[in-house]
Amino acid sequence: MADVMVVAIFMAFIGFNGVVNSQLGDLEDYATSIHVLTTNNSSLEVGFYLFTGYCLLLGLDAPCSSSARS
Repeated sequence: MADVMVVAIFMAFIGFNGVVNSQLGDLEDYATSIHVLTTNNSSLEVGFYLFTGYCLLLGLDAPCSSSARS
């Protein structure tokens, strides 16, 4: 289930990034008399990468631990 969480976080980041860029770009085009400062400070931080590494290590260890139990 942890791998599903990693994919969900990554897909949400990609989707949010695309929506923000698209919507703020459209707003800049329509607002000619208003100066619109568009900022998108979303980024994947170190916690995401640590959690991804944890999931990968867990996935690599799963075949070893299941054969050790048998």
